[in-house]
Amino acid sequence: LYSVKSALKQLRFDGHHAEFVAEMKAPLEELHKEVVDLLKRCAGFCKDGAISADEKEQIQQSVKTIASKQMALSEKFQGVAQKSKNYICDDIAPDSYFVFAVSNWAVELQEWAEDLAVFENKWRR
Repeated sequence: LYSVKSALKQLRFDGHHAEFVAEMKAPLEELHKEVVDLLKRCAGFCKDGAISADEKEQIQQSVKTIASKQMALSEKFQGVAQKSKNYICDDIAPDSYFVFAVSNWAVELQEWAEDLAVFENKWRR
């Protein structure tokens, strides 16, 4: 979190940032929504102390949906970065780091949800 905070402090709210945000907003919001929905769904599934077959299927479907949203985010990011003619530059570095952090958060939750879906099978061994 400290590195995200540092990156955000370096943001310059100029034309490059406005262009970047305008193009990245929709895929970031879509990924965020799916990840938060999965987190809430998994928390609800844990209330009774067991994950049913139907709940496992819902988790697996959500993980696939998140992977799809991440791919869309990556493709959009690649396009935006190409427009800047430089993948690593001061103009988009803090924004790029933020996108990476959100994407990494999504991966961590996907892995946690997948582990949750098979936890009972692993635990019983």
